[in-house]
Amino acid sequence: MERKLPVFLVLVTLLIAGGMVSPPVQAQISDADGLALDIPEPPGARQELPSPIPMIYEFVGGLMGGDQDRCLLNFDVATFLALTFGAPLKRLNPSEYQELYAYQVQVQRNEFRFLSRIMHRMAKDARFNYSNPRFHNNVQSKVVVNMKTTKGNHSLELYARYVNDRWAIYDYILDGKRFTQGFKEGLGSLKLDGYIASLRPFYDEFSGTRQVKNDEYGISLKVPSRFQLKEKLGPNLLASVSGLDGQFLVHVQAAQYSAPQTLTQVATEIKETILPFKPRLYDQWKTDIAGVDIGNVLFQFEKNGKLLFTHMVIIPMGAKLVVLNFYHSTLQLMKHLTNVREKMLDSLNLTKIEANAGELSLPGDDLGLPASPGTGEIPAEPPSDDGFPQAPPPPTAPEIPPPGPGEEPGMLDPDAGPPPPPPDEGAEEPPPPPPDEGTEEPPPPPPDMGSEEPPPPPDEGGDLPPPDAGGGSDVSF
Repeated sequence: MERKLPVFLVLVTLLIAGGMVSPPVQAQISDADGLALDIPEPPGARQELPSPIPMIYEFVGGLMGGDQDRCLLNFDVATFLALTFGAPLKRLNPSEYQELYAYQVQVQRNEFRFLSRIMHRMAKDARFNYSNPRFHNNVQSKVVVNMKTTKGNHSLELYARYVNDRWAIYDYILDGKRFTQGFKEGLGSLKLDGYIASLRPFYDEFSGTRQVKNDEYGISLKVPSRFQLKEKLGPNLLASVSGLDGQFLVHVQAAQYSAPQTLTQVATEIKETILPFKPRLYDQWKTDIAGVDIGNVLFQFEKNGKLLFTHMVIIPMGAKLVVLNFYHSTLQLMKHLTNVREKMLDSLNLTKIEANAGELSLPGDDLGLPASPGTGEIPAEPPSDDGFPQAPPPPTAPEIPPPGPGEEPGMLDPDAGPPPPPPDEGAEEPPPPPPDEGTEEPPPPPPDMGSEEPPPPPDEGGDLPPPDAGGGSDVSF
């Protein structure tokens, strides 16, 4: 009898435990009430296309990750051209179309490169909400992406089509501004032939180069031989390079210090010289050559009542400093000339590197930036693009989302902004553009786009959102 009591207690315990477990199991069964054993195939199911969602994720991931190549891979240049130019596009012969297509691929690439960097800067801690795809005739789709960032909320509407056995983006609306519409407005009265001609100077291959070299500062680089070169214009202006009918200008400037300087130190000093000129930051990143930290900054500033768009390259070498300033009169010119700047910077060589130049690392949240350098019926099927090259959208897109509420659009933070133009010994103004023949001093402001100079290629139409909305003041050298 004594042995039966423990056995009885064990059985009672198991029954109670089983009773406690059974309700959830019953709840699961009851929750499945109403589910069909099978879902019948709808008519035409065997001809259904794959979902555009994986492509959308890939595109947005590239945009927010600062990776323009992922964006370009999922953008259809042929459809964009068909939407933009319509019937005149069909009158081009195959060689003319291939020339336009090749140029537009490069225009698109530079556009997405710029946009993806800006979006990457504002993407920190961003939250995304994707809508379900909206379809039109099964081969056209729209997905709305809402982004919540530390700089405010933004909306991105992506338009895609199924072409060449894949989904690809062909247009988008960023914060209410449609890319194709802005591009057409930027073209103005420029016809298709004129547009092709306007791109040739920027994207044709340059035949031959010449070398800019300065032994005192230990620097050399190659420039296209058709550009005009002036050297030793003053103690601080080592060289000036201009070309493309006054649309391209580079100043190679220099300074010497009593002690070795780091990139952080010279950038801080340079920044102070340009703050009075209302600088606004687009992007900044760091590269290096043989252990020398090199700062790259894209920004705009005002000079003599005009806006200048500048790519500054800051090269501190011990107690010596060399700064390359690439000046452009419009934002679109700065994008178009990306290829030219990159080729020149690829040839940059530091022939004398002083020791103890200092070390620098960017803040952790900037490490993802690339280190070297953005309804209705679809028109008839555009010419096929078998080798689908890399490419990003053209001139007139909404480049930068507006700043968050209460923020001043794009103004540099004096405590953390980008390095401005190089210091000019004894001067209070930033380094001026092109020098006149025979002058000893740095010459007057950048190229004046007056009536006598050829007009620049199509621009954004004047409706450019303010820069620095992507959190530019959060990162500095």
